[in-house]
Amino acid sequence: MSSLAAKEVLVDRKAPLHLYAQLQHGLRNLIQTSFEDGERFYNEVFLSERLGVSVYTVRRAMAHLVTEGLVERRVAKGTFVRKRRRGRQGTLALGVFLAVLDSSFDGTVLHHISALCGERGHRMHVYYIHKGVKTCSTR
Repeated sequence: MSSLAAKEVLVDRKAPLHLYAQLQHGLRNLIQTSFEDGERFYNEVFLSERLGVSVYTVRRAMAHLVTEGLVERRVAKGTFVRKRRRGRQGTLALGVFLAVLDSSFDGTVLHHISALCGERGHRMHVYYIHKGVKTCSTR
């Protein structure tokens, strides 16, 4: 298990983003850069004490990481990193529906969403109307 430096996972109590979301983001980056698939991850009490946040905040961030499939909890054993998807058939897909796709802002937002989907191994389908024609784009 890698040692946790508090500087690796930063939380800013004055930031507009919830503490659990900041923690989730920091832990996700830590998992991706410092842990191997199957390696045991830190427990909630350790993270709480080390990072100066409540156990509830850590628990909420960890629940989101479990949902993302980055960690798995095993009863009486601990939390383990899951970089490779196990036992999952198919790929998750996100559908984006736009009435009209006509601005560079729309394209920029879609590009960022598509990049996030790609990082997580998901597909994205965009449904929109362009020049009066219904269109579907898969990324």
